[in-house]
Amino acid sequence: MIEKVIEKVIKNHHHQLYRIAYSYMRNNEDAEDILQSAYEKALKSENQLKDRKKVKGWLTKIIINECNQTFRMRKKQKISLENLGLNAPSVIDVDYSQNIQIKDALLLLDEEQRNLVVLKHLMGYRQREIAVILDMPIGTVKSKLSRSMEVLKDVIGGDSCD
Repeated sequence: MIEKVIEKVIKNHHHQLYRIAYSYMRNNEDAEDILQSAYEKALKSENQLKDRKKVKGWLTKIIINECNQTFRMRKKQKISLENLGLNAPSVIDVDYSQNIQIKDALLLLDEEQRNLVVLKHLMGYRQREIAVILDMPIGTVKSKLSRSMEVLKDVIGGDSCD
């Protein structure tokens, strides 16, 4: 029964869920891979869903976790390449060799800051919804979001002055 609810949310909100994955991965193929993996995990762990009314938020959290896990794996791979004496440019290096944009600046934020900014300003979630998705008190969301925006402004402002 819950599987049908999950499948319905996936079908009805695929575009919005894709946008979340794309905003992190900045690549169509990676975003699709993230969605596929997240959908599989959601269907396999449906028994962990406590409230059927929160399926979309639950899926969003799984997608964000998948994106962050992919970033961590790529970071480890980059370090391994550097240890071997190979200086293959990473995705971040390529982005910075080009004209830096706001989405590129997001990559400089830590994982929690990036999650807050993406959910609020790119995906349009309300702070209350973000609190549920990230399992944080609303006051914590507000203060951390404010600090995250200050860091982002410093990054963008600092780079644009050079």
